[in-house]
Amino acid sequence: RNGKPVVEEGFSTDLLVDDAIRNLKARDVLRPFLLYLPFNAVHGPLQAPPSAPSLSKRNRRELLAANVAHMDAAIGRLLDAIDDEGLRESTLILFFSDNGGQLSQGASNGELRGEKGNTFEGGIRVPAAARWPEILPAGTVSQQFVSVMDVLPTLCAAVGIDTGMESPLDGVNLWPALSQGKIADRPPFVMGNKDVACFAPPWKLVIPGRGETPLLFDVVDDPHEAR
Repeated sequence: RNGKPVVEEGFSTDLLVDDAIRNLKARDVLRPFLLYLPFNAVHGPLQAPPSAPSLSKRNRRELLAANVAHMDAAIGRLLDAIDDEGLRESTLILFFSDNGGQLSQGASNGELRGEKGNTFEGGIRVPAAARWPEILPAGTVSQQFVSVMDVLPTLCAAVGIDTGMESPLDGVNLWPALSQGKIADRPPFVMGNKDVACFAPPWKLVIPGRGETPLLFDVVDDPHEAR
């Protein structure tokens, strides 16, 4: 913590949210704040959470689900703390995941093709949710293409901060589209790990590794990448 090792007893999901709440309550109330909370749940290796201590590692699906539920409850504690501080209406909260589920660890990506580690939709299309009662109407659903690269310029625009970057960012500001419930054209972008995906919405070109044939999909009409 602050450059010094600490040893604390407890479950990591709980320790992380405890620290987040402590920082929230210790903030300078006269200044805006940014709280970045990257849970390591539900990344492996998984252990039984305190809310389901008897689960066996042999049942990977139940173990993963229990860790999701435990993280969900931890997030609820943080949201309650934000409410208790009187910040509910004026605070923009963004939650998202970094990659799709790993099937061998009990995850499910539904009907989406692929999993963590590749660029099929099961590996990179993830849930995201935002809450800002003053600005965003509750229950709104957006089909906007957003890359994690867009988070910085979009959040800066939302709160009126100039990034001060002289060179163009890889990400783009999508706040006007997200806040107005519209769909904006997202310039082409690339992401990859072992394979590469090139997006020019609605088109997506998957370039697999090891010399396999490239695959072209319309991921709006065919999100399951069946054709």
